Amino acid sequence: MILSKEVTTKLDRFKVSDPAAMAVVGAVAKATGQNIDNITLSTSFIHRHRRKNRKEVATAEKIELPERCLVLLHCDAMQLPDIAGRRKRVERLAIHVTGGDKEYLLEVAKIPQGTGHHMAEAVLKAVSDAGLEARI
Repeated sequence: MILSKEVTTKLDRFKVSDPAAMAVVGAVAKATGQNIDNITLSTSFIHRHRRKNRKEVATAEKIELPERCLVLLHCDAMQLPDIAGRRKRVERLAIHVTGGDKEYLLEVAKIPQGTGHHMAEAVLKAVSDAGLEARI
C-alpha cells in the first residue's frame, strides 16, 4: 500500500495538505510503474488513512520505565490553530513524562479553557490512561 504509516508520517511532518498529498502519491505511483487506475486516490481517502495511521502511531509507543525510576510529569498549555480547519484558536495542553533518560508524550489534550481545573482534569486522564498513577 502506498499510504503506509511512514508515508503519512512524512506527509504530516512536512505539513503536506491532502490535495497536495494526492498529487504526490499519484505521481509517485505512476513513476514506479503502478497502474493508477487501480489505486483509490481522493482527498477523503488520503485524509482517512492519515487519521487512522496517526492514531496507530500514537498508541503504538509503550511507556517502558525502570521499576524504581522517578517519573517527572511536565505539561505546557498554549493556544494553537484548530486542526479541524476552523479559523479559530483552541487551548492545547501537552502532557509528557520523563524518567530513566527517556521522555514520553502522553497526550496533547484539547481543553475548553486554560483554567487550572480543566488542565488538572486533562492531566489526570492522561496519567490514568497511561497507567502511571502510582509512579508520579
